[in-house]
Amino acid sequence: MSGALGCIRHSRSGCRRQSNSIKRMLISQRASRYTALLLIGPAMAVLLAINVYPFLYALYISAHTFTLGRATPPRYIGLSNYFDLLDDDRFINSLWVSFKFVALAV
Repeated sequence: MSGALGCIRHSRSGCRRQSNSIKRMLISQRASRYTALLLIGPAMAVLLAINVYPFLYALYISAHTFTLGRATPPRYIGLSNYFDLLDDDRFINSLWVSFKFVALAV
């Protein structure tokens, strides 16, 4: 009877060789995982930066008011831009037209 990393029978070559080869295989698998993460890491960081930074910056811009003609710092206005959108008839109409287009296209 033998276990995963050892055996009951202790012969000169049987148990120790099996145990050492399994340990080497586990170490090799762990090293290949670390290598894969090391190679994928920079690409994932670039993709996250390209996708996440513009989204967060757009949220920042939407909560502030900017004056393009003057060099004044942006002023925090919170959600008032979104409330202004909900009061705008053209925006509500564009949502309705978009909804009808999607309903008919799909």
